[in-house]
Amino acid sequence: MNELVEIYWNFKKSPLKFLKNNLNLIVILPALLGGMWQLIELSRISFSFIRFFSVSQIIPDGLLVLLFLTIFSISVFILFYFWKKLDDDTNTDDTEKNVFTVKRGKIFLSILFLILVFGCLIIAKYSNDYFIANIEKIPSLFLYFPVNILITLFAFAFINLSIYFCKDVELLHHFRKVAPIFGVILVFIQVTMLFEFMVKFHDVFLLPAELKNIDNLICKAEKIENSATFEILYSNDKYIFVKCHKLVKDRNGKLRPSEIRIFKFEDLLDDSACIGNKRMKEKIVKDSIRDSKIPIIND
Repeated sequence: MNELVEIYWNFKKSPLKFLKNNLNLIVILPALLGGMWQLIELSRISFSFIRFFSVSQIIPDGLLVLLFLTIFSISVFILFYFWKKLDDDTNTDDTEKNVFTVKRGKIFLSILFLILVFGCLIIAKYSNDYFIANIEKIPSLFLYFPVNILITLFAFAFINLSIYFCKDVELLHHFRKVAPIFGVILVFIQVTMLFEFMVKFHDVFLLPAELKNIDNLICKAEKIENSATFEILYSNDKYIFVKCHKLVKDRNGKLRPSEIRIFKFEDLLDDSACIGNKRMKEKIVKDSIRDSKIPIIND
């Protein structure tokens, strides 16, 4: 534990010097993150599929995860920095000289700031939908966390101001005890939207929706499997794991709703696979976690 504390203080004291003295960490970290990402993806299909682990894929996956974690870490740091600064300002002796010179206990001010909290929730919802719809664009990827953190800061500030102005009002005395619940609800909503964003992030960077080569894979799967739908679960630089939705019997003679078929990554680039296939239709197929725009074949 002491070693971790020492590492933290050395990094905080001089980040550039710390990174210069620990170049191995910069090389190892993406590999560790990429390996963990790939292990999770393969084990999510089945633990037995870990044998198809690709060593050459861990660096690209690791860099992608590292980019995501870097943006998240910077955003969280900004959140705590401004939160601490705001908390320090509210605890000073100059609170009475605040720009809010309105007399305490005003009911309408308390209600106004509470309404603004709900306004922040609405803005957060619309901004989340916008960023998810444009997640493939770089500005959306970089602005998602800062914008949501800014909205959260305003919401918590409005909650505190609402409590501040109602503390002398007997009618709203019990509101002070209930007000923190609004903060919990806000955090829960933000975490839910963050999960939705991460799911979409997973879907988009699994295989882009605009990738026309997916048709080649589906044509290849249609020739091999007599199935109504195909679902791409995961892909690395060597294999693509596809779930074929159909009733099949396992080794014990029991019916299963689907089975897994592994294709080589080269099948995705084989343009000859769709020659003579007239049944290709552009539709939507569900990813293993959430909806993802991947073509589907219906019989």
